[in-house]
Amino acid sequence: MKTFTKEELIERVTEAIQACTGTLITVDREGFPRARVLEDHNPYEGFTFWFATNVHTRKIAEIEAHPSVCIMYQPPGVAGYICIMGTAKIRTDEEARRFIWREEWAKYYDGPMASDFVPIQVIPGRIEFYDANIGALADDGFGPVVVEL
Repeated sequence: MKTFTKEELIERVTEAIQACTGTLITVDREGFPRARVLEDHNPYEGFTFWFATNVHTRKIAEIEAHPSVCIMYQPPGVAGYICIMGTAKIRTDEEARRFIWREEWAKYYDGPMASDFVPIQVIPGRIEFYDANIGALADDGFGPVVVEL
């Protein structure tokens, strides 16, 4: 089993997830988890994550009711998974809209200031990383390496 510093783990996770899309997991009003693959912007400065969706999706209502979320990744070459747990924020400010905007989304939205376009920012609080290939396992050998941020 390998021991990681917080910085090493963030670096390894950031590198590994560049090759895959995240699944944003929220909780619905009945308390059931709901997973949706969303086109994401992998971590930015400060290790924050960004997604975007339509204001009318269930994802927005779920985050408003329960802002604790999980982002799950299954990167190629990782014999395990990466799970980022944190708090989601619905961002409607101009800065966030322009920051995350991608021109290819123009076929769905009338630009970053469109009323139906909504950025979601996720601020992580915990990382779970499991990769049997490199010995990234908990001390008991069964669970993931866990780092609180």
